[in-house]
Amino acid sequence: MSSSSSTTPASRPAGEAPPDGPKASARRTVITWVLFGIWGVLVAFGILSLFSPTWLEDLGQRGRSTEAFVGQHFGDLAFRSGDYARAIAEYRRALEIDPDNAGIYLNLGIAYLECRQPSPAREALQKAEECATTPRMHSRIALYRGDLERLQGRTEEALHYYAAALGPETRPDLVYRKIGALHLEQENYELARQSFEQCLAAQLDPQLPYREMLNRARDAAATDAELQAWLETWGSQELTAAHWAKLDQETVDLMHQSDPEIAKTHNHLGLICYRLDRIDDAIGHFEASLAIWPGNRDAVTNLRILKNLSAPAAGTTN
Repeated sequence: MSSSSSTTPASRPAGEAPPDGPKASARRTVITWVLFGIWGVLVAFGILSLFSPTWLEDLGQRGRSTEAFVGQHFGDLAFRSGDYARAIAEYRRALEIDPDNAGIYLNLGIAYLECRQPSPAREALQKAEECATTPRMHSRIALYRGDLERLQGRTEEALHYYAAALGPETRPDLVYRKIGALHLEQENYELARQSFEQCLAAQLDPQLPYREMLNRARDAAATDAELQAWLETWGSQELTAAHWAKLDQETVDLMHQSDPEIAKTHNHLGLICYRLDRIDDAIGHFEASLAIWPGNRDAVTNLRILKNLSAPAAGTTN
């Protein structure tokens, strides 16, 4: 009997590898070159790390700075929500990554101040001072070192640091408010009045927002050549009347008319004028506070009390 031919390929002995084909060979070649390329990159980075090129160090520093910034951001979020313990933990974690960051040390010191922990607050603020590189940062640190001395009842030392915080690098309204509050605590009403008047003048200064923006830009310019070039031209100029015509002075005035911080300053001045027995001035400040912030309950109460005190007694004649 004749056998028919089969189209089925003959089976290979067990364990025998299939014969190489063109496609299999090409795949192995590609894989080999990919692995060789990865090995080459690793070797190159190993050699570069021995010489520590500047660009590689900068790349690593940017990565650490970004990670520290994220930690600081979470600390700030916790701080704003009043969770100071968590804020402290986040700031300390960020400092493990970037141990020379003056801004994080400053925030850590402020958080400790909120917790009424003067010793660690002092340590953090001292570290911030050591790491600070800009006049603005030194001024901000001096401001909170003043708060630290005030917390511990050292009035003269607090006033010394507040005076050191004054300057073009910081917001004068914040400093004068702290000085005024300290004088008010000491019942130095005339000095308190002068400080809060200076605070109010600074708040009403239309150039204050511009200068604050400029100060932030100066901080950023430390690592930004393009921004530094801008500061050396336009950024170094003070605004003139012509500039304000472009920026719309009316907008600034409207902003002042709805600023609750200005309303608070008027309320403080009203209380101080009352202590100085300047009743009409006190009433004027309370009314000014309510014109800006009608819902200011303190000003409403104070104004009602003063108007009752200054009203003529019933039944009296001129």
